Amino acid sequence: MVCHKLKQEIILTHVMHKQEPLLNSRGNKTTGAKVPLSFTVQAKTTSIDTTPKDNWQHPETTTTSAYKDDKKPLSKDIETTVDNLKLGQVDVLDLSGKLASKEDTMAIAEALKINKTLTYLWIHENNISDQGAMAIAEALKINETLTKLWAYKNNISDQGAMAIAEALKINETLTKLWAYKNNISDQGTMAIAEALKINKTLTQLWIYKNNISDQGAMAIAEALKINKTLIALNISKNNISKEKIQGIKRAWNNRSSNLYC
Repeated sequence: MVCHKLKQEIILTHVMHKQEPLLNSRGNKTTGAKVPLSFTVQAKTTSIDTTPKDNWQHPETTTTSAYKDDKKPLSKDIETTVDNLKLGQVDVLDLSGKLASKEDTMAIAEALKINKTLTYLWIHENNISDQGAMAIAEALKINETLTKLWAYKNNISDQGAMAIAEALKINETLTKLWAYKNNISDQGTMAIAEALKINKTLTQLWIYKNNISDQGAMAIAEALKINKTLIALNISKNNISKEKIQGIKRAWNNRSSNLYC
């Protein structure tokens, strides 16, 4: 049954009296006659169909993944490289400046988990940032052949450095790590220092031109008192005071001439 609300018209009349000012011969205001001022408000309602709609349904809503929308296909060169890595046909790989997207980096990292031949990997100057560094770090926990990794100029900050540090606690093959000219500060450096207390294979560590200050330097100095395998360290051009630099030198204890701070 269709119910209709009847049209209604409400007329509200309000009458007000307002004194209109008049000007006398001198230009001064005087009180004049009262002029009626009225206004009318009309409110109308139209008929509304209130019959239930049995077949009415909520419109379906769909959501899309922002990641999927932004996901880029692998470049042909990277796709070929990934296949070769998985097949074990690569032992030295230079990808400096060639990783065009995060998908490229993730694909390389996944292939490293399978590869059993690669020994040298250059991934510097790719701006892989923390997300890419974390993916590479996960691969380092599994990969058993990579010995040298160039990861400088990649906009890696503390989160990425901490992920790499966790990998260094597990990895037993990496001997050289170049992570200079990134954005690693004390928190990331302290994580790396903790890893150095456990790691027994890393011999060279390049972390100069980051954002390391005294707290990170102190952590490295403490780690060097325990670690006996690191024979080359470059921690120069950071924000370390002369006093803390001396602390690193004392902990180094002339183990080699390859200390730069």
